[in-house]
Amino acid sequence: EVLPEQRLLSDAPYRISIDGEWREGKSGPDGIIEVPVSPDAAQTEIEFFPGTKEELVFEVALGHIDPPATVTGARHRLSNLGYPCPPDGAEPDDVSMATLTQFQADQSLEPSGNLDEATQAKLVDLHGS
Repeated sequence: EVLPEQRLLSDAPYRISIDGEWREGKSGPDGIIEVPVSPDAAQTEIEFFPGTKEELVFEVALGHIDPPATVTGARHRLSNLGYPCPPDGAEPDDVSMATLTQFQADQSLEPSGNLDEATQAKLVDLHGS
């Protein structure tokens, strides 16, 4: 059962503040919003259905990501680069190993599925942090 607060926010109007600068838009059919964010940005607030009784507000701290040698740090970087990963808290599994192997193959690295130093360096290089 999907609870009302867990519904997909597809085609939803939103306002987003990034370090105090507001922008408006509409989420895609998959609920994703794409907004350029400066690497220096530290805080964002997202309002879905702004100004209505259904308004939902999310505050998000920007700029923190675990080190690339950690499972969570690698997952976040892979996800940000378009490689799907299991959520935080999940144990490494075949899905994340397959994702890491695909990333390695795409980047002409040894496709071992291991988070070795060369893979960590490539993740940091492509991710920018």
